[in-house]
Amino acid sequence: MGSVALDRLQAGDLSHRIQIEAPVRATDSLGQVTRHYRVLATVWAKAEPLSTKAVLEAGHSQAQSLWQFVIRDRKDLKLSTEHRIVFQGAAMSISALVKPIAGVPWIRITAGEGGSVD
Repeated sequence: MGSVALDRLQAGDLSHRIQIEAPVRATDSLGQVTRHYRVLATVWAKAEPLSTKAVLEAGHSQAQSLWQFVIRDRKDLKLSTEHRIVFQGAAMSISALVKPIAGVPWIRITAGEGGSVD
């Protein structure tokens, strides 16, 4: 979020609701392993689309819609790139996480459309 420094972000800047989902693996009646997702949390987030230039600078060569989200750090959420974000009805794969540093209680998430819709 190039325009907003994380140390200046305020709770009021979190104006979008996103769902954070975790993969769940199960075995179906035929013995096949399937993957589904379950909602871990619905949280407030700052959401900004990344420009094409920012996408290329980040090393993503494929044309896809990338978003950057900022959420308040929560100790009960152990986020990783295995999780996904659902934003405005679209499932998005998490491609990068920037965990909080001392004194800055925010997590920065980069995610792109194309997360599995299982």
